Amino acid sequence: MNRNSNLDGVRGLAALAVVLGHSNTLGTGMAPLSMRASDFASETGNDIAARLWHTVFNADAAVMLFFVLSGYVLTAGLNATSRRPLQELPAYSIRRLFRIYPVAIVAAIPLAILYPLDWQTTVGTMLLTDTSANGVLWTLQIELLGSALVFALWAVRRRMLGLVLLVLFPLVAREFAGTPYVYYFACMPAFLLGALLPHVPRVFWSSRFLLLASLLTLIGADLFMAKMLHWRYLATFAAVGVVGCLTVQSFRVLDSRPVQFLGRICFPMYVLHMASVLAAQPFINQYLPGASMLRTVAFATVTGVPTILAAALVHRWIEAPAISAGSKLAKRIAGVSTKTAVEPAIS
Repeated sequence: MNRNSNLDGVRGLAALAVVLGHSNTLGTGMAPLSMRASDFASETGNDIAARLWHTVFNADAAVMLFFVLSGYVLTAGLNATSRRPLQELPAYSIRRLFRIYPVAIVAAIPLAILYPLDWQTTVGTMLLTDTSANGVLWTLQIELLGSALVFALWAVRRRMLGLVLLVLFPLVAREFAGTPYVYYFACMPAFLLGALLPHVPRVFWSSRFLLLASLLTLIGADLFMAKMLHWRYLATFAAVGVVGCLTVQSFRVLDSRPVQFLGRICFPMYVLHMASVLAAQPFINQYLPGASMLRTVAFATVTGVPTILAAALVHRWIEAPAISAGSKLAKRIAGVSTKTAVEPAIS
């Protein structure tokens, strides 16, 4: 499977949106997030600015984009292998575990020091069974389960194993860290629709209007509707439109060196941001008390830059070697050489 630089770029921008969106929440609080466009006339300039920042750097929309990307890229990678599902399952699992867990384990270490955490919470954070220390980890739980769903959907077209996996999936999902069913109803359709993207004729995604409409809906729909389950479904379809169009259309900005750099480090950037927040929050709270956009800018700068630098180091010394090791081990387990390249969208 050939890499698509557009998808790498949009992955990096989505991770940056999460960092900046969370910085806005830290700076101005949760109240502006519930504001609708119809409320602007009665709101302060600071709250309107906070709400518009959230629209541009929409962390929730970025997460839905991650899930659709995962469904698409993982399925395209599976479609490139000639192995049967039972042969592919061990190799696929190894690649996914080596892709996610090394970075997750390393990201838990500064959290354990800065909070500090007891050993049970530290281990749970490393294994992604405890999300209390880092709020974004729930999305990695969904990513792991979505990866299982993608494999089951791919396998069901070939062998009875896929049907067995689909039957077992809800039971496994419910028991994994006790995450409520609502998360799976809200997020699994993103993996499902992403997995179907390779089967849609490419000509369908050639419209620039479709891309623009999908992007505006993805980031702006919550200005007009509450972020309930129906918003997540709408955001999922909008994310499908964005990803589908970017599989066909090309944009220089997404292929630029800074954006491609963000794409390479997006997973460690995503999970390391909380450590930067813990380190910076006491100082920002001391010198900039109260909710304000100035606090948002301070959090974005003081936590964003160190996060990017740390993510670059983790990518070079942990993430990239782990991906390579996982790929080699997967090939040994499979017993044959393969050119399949599997990259998760949330990394």
